[in-house]
Amino acid sequence: MMHPKVMVVNWNIYCPNIDLKQFLGVLATSQKKKTAVKNNKKTTISSHLRNVIENCIVVIDIKADKINYNKLTATNTTARISMQDSKLVIKNGSLQTSGGSITFNSELLPSGKNYAFSSNAQVNRVDIASFLKSFNNFGIKSFNPNSIKGRLTSTANVNGFINSQGELLTNSMHGKLDFKVNQGALLNFEPIVKIGKFAFPFRDVNNITFSDLSGHLNMRGEQIDINNLTISSNVLNIDVDGIYSFSRGTNLALTIPLRNSKNDAKLASKAERDAVRERGIVLHLLAVDDDGKMKIKWGKKER
Repeated sequence: MMHPKVMVVNWNIYCPNIDLKQFLGVLATSQKKKTAVKNNKKTTISSHLRNVIENCIVVIDIKADKINYNKLTATNTTARISMQDSKLVIKNGSLQTSGGSITFNSELLPSGKNYAFSSNAQVNRVDIASFLKSFNNFGIKSFNPNSIKGRLTSTANVNGFINSQGELLTNSMHGKLDFKVNQGALLNFEPIVKIGKFAFPFRDVNNITFSDLSGHLNMRGEQIDINNLTISSNVLNIDVDGIYSFSRGTNLALTIPLRNSKNDAKLASKAERDAVRERGIVLHLLAVDDDGKMKIKWGKKER
């Protein structure tokens, strides 16, 4: 008789509506059944057949008109899903959400009371405010998603944990993220407002439109390494490097030219904009943790 682990069951499934949390229930139930089978010394024909079904590889080519995951709603979703040994693998995932699209590959595996996941994803021109709200702003409390407008494009390779309710454990995220926001604006964006009151008391830092917001992030649980974060706007330009922390330990170096950048967007090329970016007097500030709150002070980040 063929060993169940070499058997493959192929399904083609179409669903009008799917709640992704249902898959977590499938994995949890599968794990409990395997434990029960191990503890049951009596082997019957039915238990043997169930064991064969549970141990074979299940491959599902799925198509769904609508998918829900917490606050995220996606449409036109396709993916190949395979399940074996309580492990869920998603390949060639594709969906539309928040006015843009996402392609991804992911793996999910029960880990104690939680689920470990790893994923690489390409996000193309989603509405950033809507996207951040869908994921509870990824646990960042220093600004409200409504404060940022624009279209987000990013590439991510991350891993972490979600709980049994399908919610991301904020401080568990590790990996790399490159991003760029187009057609953007910052409205009452608290970190920038604090800098503006400190360095530019006569400029309207509550309403900023920008031509460039991009950066490279390295996520390390509670802390994020920010590399080459660039903000180019009609009010001011800022370059940011350093560490942002969800709890304690924020230490960001801010490079801010004093020159008015109002007309920079009219320059024809990026090379021209880069050439004038740091002309004149340039401020060097630090955004540091002060008893759990962000404080702005003079200085350069120590190397």
